[in-house]
Amino acid sequence: MNKLSIFAMSVAVTASLLATPLASQEIVVSPTSPSEFVDNVQKDLDRHLRQIRVSPQSAPSGAASVRFTAGVDGRPENVTIYRKSGSSQVDRASRRAVSRLSSLSPLPRGSANGQVIQANIIFANNEKQAERLSRQLAREESRRLASSPAERSVLALTVGGPPVS
Repeated sequence: MNKLSIFAMSVAVTASLLATPLASQEIVVSPTSPSEFVDNVQKDLDRHLRQIRVSPQSAPSGAASVRFTAGVDGRPENVTIYRKSGSSQVDRASRRAVSRLSSLSPLPRGSANGQVIQANIIFANNEKQAERLSRQLAREESRRLASSPAERSVLALTVGGPPVS
């Protein structure tokens, strides 16, 4: 084939691709790295936690762990309290914030449908309490990871709760 024939064929192929309606073309979103995924979900969860108003009179504190899976629509499914905080207000607020997430798609590279995600959420009334709860959570997470090989596949993230208003 000569150069003119090849050029004509490439123009015809390009024109036919451009003539295909955009709605019929499949859009592929490439997976993120686990750290990018965790960062995106942490920001989304932090945004939802900041929308929660906490009364200074009740001032709940504690660290709750919420487990869930990512639905095909990028929203959480099977949301449950994995580790209670000791405060029903903290547990309820944590579960509510996780239920409102919308940043779970695409899943990170190497993850499959049904990937278990765990959000560790800390509510503290002051910096000293936040540090104490963070250390306690770190110890609990170390024990969790050592408890079974399956626990190492759980994507975990940690965020602080809303400031007391």
